[in-house]
Amino acid sequence: MRYEPQTANDYKPEYTVMIRRFTDLLKATGPVHTQLGSAVSYIRPGESIEKHQHPVTEFLYLINGEATVWVEGETQVLTEGDVVVLEPDKLHSVSNTGSEPFRLFSFWWSEGVRQ
Repeated sequence: MRYEPQTANDYKPEYTVMIRRFTDLLKATGPVHTQLGSAVSYIRPGESIEKHQHPVTEFLYLINGEATVWVEGETQVLTEGDVVVLEPDKLHSVSNTGSEPFRLFSFWWSEGVRQ
């Protein structure tokens, strides 16, 4: 078992919001030659994760609140407990159009090869 306690300085500015990454912890335990990571984003009202894309599949889970997910021109409103899976290389963004901050858990991976 690997344990990583939360500290006051875990959230860092990234993609124009505050994000806590778990990438190093997962690299230490994940498959060889696989891009693998996760994070929790803290997004205040009016903030958005800037539009971006990456060559990995990404799983998004809305922990609390309400979010709007934009994927290549299509939008979807999420509420607490909703899940979205994004295919690799899709341009996407997540916004807080509500009145309360929310936390969004993301987990991403690529297919890896064990040697």
